[in-house]
Amino acid sequence: MTVKVRLKIAISILVSEKNLIVAMPIGIVLVALMKLLRPFVLIRVGFLRSDRIGHFAVNHEIFLCEEKVLKKNRKIKTLDFYYLGRIPVCNEQLSTMWRRALRVYSPFLLRPISLILRSTPLLSEHVCGDSKFQDRDVNHVLDNSTSTLSFTDEEEVLGEITLREFGVPEGSKFVCLIVRDDLYTQNLYGTFGDYHNYRNCDIDNFVLAAEELANRGIYVLRMGSAVSKVFKVDNPKIIDYATNGMRSDFMDIYLAAKCLFCITTGLGFDSVPTVFRRPVVFVNHTPVGYLHTFLKTSIFMTKHHINSNDNQELNLREILNSYAVDAFSSDEYKSADIKLLENTSDEIRDVVLEMFERIQGSWTDNREDEFNQKRFRQLLEECPKAMIDQASGRQLHGRIVGRYGTKYLQDNSWFIS
Repeated sequence: MTVKVRLKIAISILVSEKNLIVAMPIGIVLVALMKLLRPFVLIRVGFLRSDRIGHFAVNHEIFLCEEKVLKKNRKIKTLDFYYLGRIPVCNEQLSTMWRRALRVYSPFLLRPISLILRSTPLLSEHVCGDSKFQDRDVNHVLDNSTSTLSFTDEEEVLGEITLREFGVPEGSKFVCLIVRDDLYTQNLYGTFGDYHNYRNCDIDNFVLAAEELANRGIYVLRMGSAVSKVFKVDNPKIIDYATNGMRSDFMDIYLAAKCLFCITTGLGFDSVPTVFRRPVVFVNHTPVGYLHTFLKTSIFMTKHHINSNDNQELNLREILNSYAVDAFSSDEYKSADIKLLENTSDEIRDVVLEMFERIQGSWTDNREDEFNQKRFRQLLEECPKAMIDQASGRQLHGRIVGRYGTKYLQDNSWFIS
């Protein structure tokens, strides 16, 4: 980023946040003091990405887990301070829990300090809070550590009482289901969020999987703070928590932390069960290059990629060699002549039951299954655009330890040919 661009950004920030005109000179003095104290203590400032629940949860968790490893070899003490990047925050309970775990203070002084520190690489050692891989656990720290966040005794009691009110008996297991549609982003960003419509999915395609879990005694809670369609299932074990009037910021986090596993189409909420080390099933995930391969308890499937010109479905190699591998807008898929089709109800059921049986200990992989997973990993690792973010050069994957849906690969060997 050139000096001219940085200057334009700085001016636009000062115009929109006039309090910085007063606070910035103080911030400059405090940054100078931080540099003077550097031989004795490393003082760092960071902001919590409180606008989107996914980044609010997992970015900081990955950073803190990486810090636990780095501190073992660091010879100087660190002192970290944080402020909330957006007020009101996307989830008040998550904010409360971070405040218990970190030093979180007013942005009045910390924001100008943070802006100064992030304005030049020369001050980068004084920035904290966000892993250089952002929400990608390239170093596999989540699989090798426990959650930073925890509930108080009072919160544990409240969570269990509320579960009884939902109709979930004591000791019963439940699964969280989160399916992306366009209402949440419309409420937040208006039509500006339409470029992500390629990620939207139909909740009706998840009825079969939910019913199969319910038949096995597992409760299913459909999550979401704003959804465009009711989950119409006539089964007392399937609860449309997103629309039944009982949704709260607290229970969003509590359910994510206590679920048997989470079923998701790849959106911010699934970072919360990830932070609490709960297994996650990703279906209809796009783009392929951003699959959550770094979590050993994750299972995933991508949407079907159809060539618009001949209506033929692309295999994995063809997807990886296309613009779709790292496409993040509906227009990019259209430009690549690719239509996206959702996973079928049967495909979703199969991968969900695979996760359930793996957790129960009743799933067995045969030699063909292991070969298929090895082949999937090989194809992904051989594609530079899938492994490295082309714009930033940021690494996207460490070891590929997650699994593609086993039954899908059994039935569709052409996909990894």
